[in-house]
Amino acid sequence: MPARKQRNITRFDYGNSHGWWVRIRRGSRAVSHFFSDGIHGSKRAALAKALAYRDKELRRLGPVPKKRSRLCACGCGKRITRRYPSGRFVRFAVGCSRSSPKPRSAVARRR
Repeated sequence: MPARKQRNITRFDYGNSHGWWVRIRRGSRAVSHFFSDGIHGSKRAALAKALAYRDKELRRLGPVPKKRSRLCACGCGKRITRRYPSGRFVRFAVGCSRSSPKPRSAVARRR
């Protein structure tokens, strides 16, 4: 099954507990529900119930809020992205002439 179809749903097999776990979080609001294979008859039936429950809760909670971008001190939004040799991307806010007397660039420090 594609990963996108199972978003917010996790397979749980531990000890005598087998089923699908639906977990959704929107800010401080969290929804969590477990769909047991034994109660629903099979893995597929439990997954079908979990998918239906997840879709219902996603409609009730609404869309994911957009992330705020990191802005420089004046709020102009100038940013740079650096890619390290390891492949990791890091985004930095860059100073501009409006937020400080002298423009400055972001410097990554390795510790």
